[in-house]
Amino acid sequence: MTTQHRIYDFMILVGDSLIRSGASSASTTRTLLAIAQAEGKQNVTVSVTLGQLSVSDTDGIDGIPYTDMHEIAPGVLNIGWRSTTEEIVADYLLKRLTLEEAHQELERRIDRQSEPSNLAVTLGFGILGGGFSLLLNAQTLTMVGAAITALFVSISFNTLDRSRVPGIFRYALAGFIAVFIATIYCLITSADSVAVCIVSALAGQLAGIAVYGATQDAMMGWYLSATGRMVEATMSTAGLVSGVAVCMGLMNHFLNEDFTYLQPLSSETTPLLKQMVGAALVTAGFSLASGGRNLRLLILGGLGLGATLLHFVIGNVLPFSPFTATTVASICVGAVGVLISKQIHLTSNAIMMLALLPLIPGMMLYQGMLGSLYNEPDSFSILKEALVLFYCLSVGGTTGQMIVSESMWAIRKRQFTHRYPGKVFNKIMVEERNAQDVILPVFSRPFSRSIHK
Repeated sequence: MTTQHRIYDFMILVGDSLIRSGASSASTTRTLLAIAQAEGKQNVTVSVTLGQLSVSDTDGIDGIPYTDMHEIAPGVLNIGWRSTTEEIVADYLLKRLTLEEAHQELERRIDRQSEPSNLAVTLGFGILGGGFSLLLNAQTLTMVGAAITALFVSISFNTLDRSRVPGIFRYALAGFIAVFIATIYCLITSADSVAVCIVSALAGQLAGIAVYGATQDAMMGWYLSATGRMVEATMSTAGLVSGVAVCMGLMNHFLNEDFTYLQPLSSETTPLLKQMVGAALVTAGFSLASGGRNLRLLILGGLGLGATLLHFVIGNVLPFSPFTATTVASICVGAVGVLISKQIHLTSNAIMMLALLPLIPGMMLYQGMLGSLYNEPDSFSILKEALVLFYCLSVGGTTGQMIVSESMWAIRKRQFTHRYPGKVFNKIMVEERNAQDVILPVFSRPFSRSIHK
């Protein structure tokens, strides 16, 4: 393999690793362009679209234009692998590793790559389910039922995922199993709410994260990525609703028990202590399932707790509207995410997504779609409120990120001007690249070459 071929191959390898581990289109594009600039490639363009990554160079190899297109799987947040990829890229950009060494190291890590263990993933979703039920003011018996149901849902979902079954069928089975296990559990134990068990068990599979990411991409001008994520959210929620509806029909047909599967669920009447504990468990559980460990797990759980506490204070103590509370809480989380991203070696987008998970209204999206299927009153209002909350979360989180990151860029610009008088500062200059800059966001519309100064 020639050096020029290795450059493009390394870019594709990095891009695939970032996207598979949950990186955004913007951060992936920016990182790949930094690699190209580090090798003196000034006319490289990068495109991340629906399921495809392409790298083009008008100069190409020996003056012949070059284009490489690569199919990529949908991203799933994997904290450990994302950090590994970013660390290798940072070492390369800081010239601690040559291009060949970085390429070989990343290939070696890929060969040895270990996804979060099945036990950790299952346990994480079980913790998430129990924590989510606390957010809904569940009693101890119901919380245990939610955790058990979430364990079964996770096992079935992961089993089909390894078999490469299409997503909508995985989600449909998850919905079916959630209703079946929750119903059996409530029959045996007389737990007070089968609806809470079902929704809590499905919390890790709900489409909230996809819609949140789609809203952010749309705000930043990445419309193709936003469209793809919205389609993903719609199909996954449709699959869940289908599985839930089928099993509900079977349970109502074969059992004489009168179960209330459809009921409005909200955390508004949940005591603050329960909300805080539930939020910490939800964030920590999802972090564990995504590869988070040790101190990182504690910090992320604490951020989830803090976001919920701030949301409660603004919405209930001051009080402001739920939309204002959501926006302010997400602004603070976005700002904190940028500040601590270097310390815990995790991008601010991933931090923000995990910390805001207890506030993401995926449950409302699910309830609105399921209620519409059964002509439940106010289903459309629930859907509309969910979309507004998604917007508030995305605007708030992005605003917090932008305020802090742009302030940090301004400080770095002053440092650069003092160190290199007469030179023009550029946010993706190779000389100014370090591990912090790989993580620090740049806010822009889609681009192929940076013109930010």
